[in-house]
Amino acid sequence: MTDSKISLFDLAMAFSDAADLIDPVLYGHHKRVACAVLKLSDRVGMTGSDQKDLILAALLHDTGALSLGERLALKALKPEFPHSHTRRGGWFLSHCDCFKNALEPVLHHHVNWEDGRGETQNNTMVTLDSHLLHLANRIVSLMDPLQDVFIQKAAIIQQIRKEVGTMFHPECSAAFMDISREEHFWLEISSDFANDTVSEFVREHPIPLETHEVMDVGECFSRVIDFRSRYTCSHSRSVSVIAEKLAQLTGMGTEDCAAIRIAGYFHDLGKLAVPAEIINNRNRLSDDDFGSIRKHSYYTYRILRRIKGLDRIAELAGYHHERLDGSGYPFHLKKDELSLGACLIAVADVFTALVEDRPYRKGLSHEETIQILTHLTDGLLLEKGYLAILTTNFKDIYTLRKETLATVEKEFETFQLECGNAGIFPGDAS
Repeated sequence: MTDSKISLFDLAMAFSDAADLIDPVLYGHHKRVACAVLKLSDRVGMTGSDQKDLILAALLHDTGALSLGERLALKALKPEFPHSHTRRGGWFLSHCDCFKNALEPVLHHHVNWEDGRGETQNNTMVTLDSHLLHLANRIVSLMDPLQDVFIQKAAIIQQIRKEVGTMFHPECSAAFMDISREEHFWLEISSDFANDTVSEFVREHPIPLETHEVMDVGECFSRVIDFRSRYTCSHSRSVSVIAEKLAQLTGMGTEDCAAIRIAGYFHDLGKLAVPAEIINNRNRLSDDDFGSIRKHSYYTYRILRRIKGLDRIAELAGYHHERLDGSGYPFHLKKDELSLGACLIAVADVFTALVEDRPYRKGLSHEETIQILTHLTDGLLLEKGYLAILTTNFKDIYTLRKETLATVEKEFETFQLECGNAGIFPGDAS
């Protein structure tokens, strides 16, 4: 893939960037919380090595909040249902060993202190890390990013002070009261300078990953992307394995096939910026909704391009809606500007979308799928050579997709059962 090791922090920051594009009020939320908890943990005497897992948790703390409505509701000082998303976030992260040390703060970042009773939850120890993240998250959530932070500062301090010992750990609160007198704290957590502060920390404390670990993180994030709808719960993993199979059938080497698989996991990363309310819409999309969806591949490309060592993955993943005649989006690239790998993922993405059930239709049959793909290749939109390979090996590829679907649907059912997810999805009456 690359001679450079991909950093786990870079992948977590990319994920948080995509998730926080969903609404201007939430822009930069995860990084601002990470900046705040970094400052607070400095103040209580934590060192860089001890802070790594806490910063990683801060960058991913709202992973389990699956809709825009839920994200916005969590901005309240005392959200009505604070633990639903922490259970879901914990479930997602528990399926990737790379996140095992960040799991506890994500699970417990809404646990109140309650005069010491908050030292445990469900017979599990709640660490100081979790209480620091809880406080940092509430401080940032109370801020209105559209107003001057210094106008809000006194009110935020007053609200936090009222909850010391009830909501917030006394030691964490003391650290906040101390640092709250310093202007730099407010200026950093309320602006894009939060990104600079967090970026400086992660450069000094990298967590390098092997290729198989990048795959594991990609698969983990694909669950978060796709589990926002029962109709797309297997989409990214289906695209990933189908694209990898097509790459193998074309004779690509092991490294190229690995890059294709990783790009498949990440190709819809930008859809985290699309509200689940739109993704689950059973009716005809409005022009505004369709416009929101069309942004996602651009976001995927730009966010992945920020990561050192992922330039190629960014192109493979971000170009999946480009078409050979230049009619695709967002860059309107033509055939001679697209790599064979990007063309391959585009075919895998269209194939998967056609055979999947969607809110507004059932998945298409073998014959209907081939007919549409043939029309697209005849119109010079998709690579004809890859369609020929897909058609020749249709039975094997369709079986691979069914096996992937069965595995993921079983996971999705477990996810709903363990996290109490029935009915949380917009437009889902179950």
